[in-house]
Amino acid sequence: MFSKPLPFLFISLAFCNTNTLLAQAKNLITYDVRTHKKSIWQPVDFKSTNNTDETTFFEGNYNVNTTNLPLNQPITNLYESTNFTQKAKVQDNFKSADYPIRTTIKLVIHDNGESFHSCSATMISRRHVLTAAHCFIDMTNPNEVLFDSIFAYPTFDNGQNQTNIPAAQVQRIYFFENWQSANGEDMMILELDEPIGERTGWLGVGYNDNNSFYENNNFHKLSYPGESLFDDEIIYNGDTLYHAFGQLAFQQNQSDNDATLHVPNYNAARPGESGSSIFYTNNEDQYTIYGVLNYLNNFRHSRIQDWQFYAIKEIIKRDALAIVSKDWSQNLEIYPNPTTDFVKLKFGDFAESCTIFVLDEMGRQVDYEEVTSGTLEAILDFRNLPIGMYYLNIFDGEKVITKQVMKAKS
Repeated sequence: MFSKPLPFLFISLAFCNTNTLLAQAKNLITYDVRTHKKSIWQPVDFKSTNNTDETTFFEGNYNVNTTNLPLNQPITNLYESTNFTQKAKVQDNFKSADYPIRTTIKLVIHDNGESFHSCSATMISRRHVLTAAHCFIDMTNPNEVLFDSIFAYPTFDNGQNQTNIPAAQVQRIYFFENWQSANGEDMMILELDEPIGERTGWLGVGYNDNNSFYENNNFHKLSYPGESLFDDEIIYNGDTLYHAFGQLAFQQNQSDNDATLHVPNYNAARPGESGSSIFYTNNEDQYTIYGVLNYLNNFRHSRIQDWQFYAIKEIIKRDALAIVSKDWSQNLEIYPNPTTDFVKLKFGDFAESCTIFVLDEMGRQVDYEEVTSGTLEAILDFRNLPIGMYYLNIFDGEKVITKQVMKAKS
């Protein structure tokens, strides 16, 4: 199982057009796997004066272990003539079940009774993963999905998946209309049928217009190479998670902006790594993806631009807002709302035990409270939470009440 990469992945990875042009904001196509129907989202409005922005990251509730990734420029195990390391097995240096390692996803296609390793991806919300569009779409027909029986395997390494976090199936696919790899548009969002990101956590997604940011910082790569090429001494078949890191460069375009991040002379990417993220972290308060691997030579990534970022952010936000529709109770009182410090929940005659999950506007769990049976009032502490909108999911084991709470400026 998972041992046979699809041939077209390598063709699209290795031989795409290299004439890079500045992309303009495009419509977003959403494809429903169950009905095979497509719909169109118009480009999202945003403030063009911002030169950088990012979504929030979340460390997940699988465990409390966080891996410290290398922050200094690498000086050993470098790929020849580059400032980027060779791929190293994650198991040699880290634990695949620790954050942020566990946000990396192995994508598998089920087709005609067989399963194939497809591409690499990264969790970016409770139910969304980021990958490359060419993994499931032929570039010659950029608006038609070829494969939609796709499964996401979290914390997969050394030929095994983590049974405590089961695989999820893709139920919806998002990609840009008439996307072109050369324009930095080769990216795709997959929406899963289960919120496995609540367990694995996720990385933020961001953009930064300052090219020096990419040249002066370390960036990390976690991926599942699925096929060996050239004179590789290592046999890759998609069953092992690898890590590499170092500094990036940028492809100069005819305009002031740029759609490609790359590593000059770095030709170590392999089929199966397509869709893997290039991300920055300071091991403290930032874990942010800035590009998606789509091209073999020079390790080229589609660089996330502002219009793409706000489209991705809208996808995540709509999923978080959809939770609100599950409200099934009119008896719950929440006050004060808005609040500057504490929120009281008065249950009335609701006397069952329950758990209160506090989610921010992006769907990230920021707090929770266990309520024992017979309790008629609970108090939540909002003092250390940023100003903004929050959602309270009250779960009694069978049903969910969802309420909105605003944290205001004191």
